[in-house]
Amino acid sequence: MKLTKLQKKYNIPISEPSISHKEKKYVLDCIKSNWISSQGKYIKKFENYIKNFTKSKYALAVSNGTVAIELALKALNINKTDEVIIPDLTFAATINAVINVGGKPVLVDVDRDTWNMNIDDVKKKISAKTKFIIPVHLYGNPVDMIKLNQVCKNKNIKIIEDCAESLGAKINNKHTGSFSEIGTFSFYGNKLITTGEGGMLIFKNKSVYSRAKLIRDHGMSIKKKYYHTAVGSNYRLTNIQAAIGCAQMEKIDELFFKRKINFGIYSKKLSNNKYINFQKIRKNFHSSYWLFTILVNNKNKKKILINKLRKLGVDTRPLFTPLSKMKVYKKYLKNDQEKFINSNQVSSLGFSLPSSANLTKSEVKLICRFIQKNLI
Repeated sequence: MKLTKLQKKYNIPISEPSISHKEKKYVLDCIKSNWISSQGKYIKKFENYIKNFTKSKYALAVSNGTVAIELALKALNINKTDEVIIPDLTFAATINAVINVGGKPVLVDVDRDTWNMNIDDVKKKISAKTKFIIPVHLYGNPVDMIKLNQVCKNKNIKIIEDCAESLGAKINNKHTGSFSEIGTFSFYGNKLITTGEGGMLIFKNKSVYSRAKLIRDHGMSIKKKYYHTAVGSNYRLTNIQAAIGCAQMEKIDELFFKRKINFGIYSKKLSNNKYINFQKIRKNFHSSYWLFTILVNNKNKKKILINKLRKLGVDTRPLFTPLSKMKVYKKYLKNDQEKFINSNQVSSLGFSLPSSANLTKSEVKLICRFIQKNLI
């Protein structure tokens, strides 16, 4: 018996990097020149690519997105008594970075429609000890930074944007990360562009940038070798990783366009299914098209669908587990009765579908047909 397309076994990953000859060429150039560590021409070139792409004044490459947040907090002189407001629904890197530098995380619920930090809840959680707010542009959907900045106006609160998932996302044609003191990015293998591991910070203020650069490089003076003027760390990116990043940035428009097309197909094909809801993107807000993520408003149907997709060979990912649900972070709750209704609901109902630029239109349509056939 001849198998139909929906009966065959496929191998469609949730995300995979798009690596071609140019990445290999640049890496080989590093190896041939022996510039393989944290010095070399590709690091500054990569920083300039990100700086120009985001239209920021300064950019600083680091070893990953988590330390990018740590470095941002250190550069802005976080103290151990400082409270840092973060969303409950995010990858644990956000809260881990705060804890690692000695800050006290304060969790807020998310908005039911956008899945981003609920700004009304932020207002309730601001205290005399609040010194930082870290909005996360979840799944590449921008937080309402205009409203958040208004909340923080005339308050001694600094904003650091976690843009790990939002390279390419904009509000009113202004790139995420540029609405605040510092924006931080990740270039892990599943992101829009990758360096394998890697991260970047963008800055408005030269003195903050200079302090971050000093800390990143062991606190060592740029004027006197092996003389340290600050307690620093080694947060540096390697030249090889930066070389990959340069090659990736040289085709970012193509990678972004392919993801946008696939997101459009998903949205069009699944929009009429009564069980499915999408993440709401506000007018004049533009996503980075990181992971196409849906909510299935029936938990049992969601579980069955994910299992059937797996059997077909289609990879999926659950939404992040709310931080408040994990035992290791319970001590950071304001009280044991604190509720995070929206983050718990969104997390329990949602999952992500394959979203990489390597995904073909026919594969997206196949996944949509399968979902429509099995979600009735």
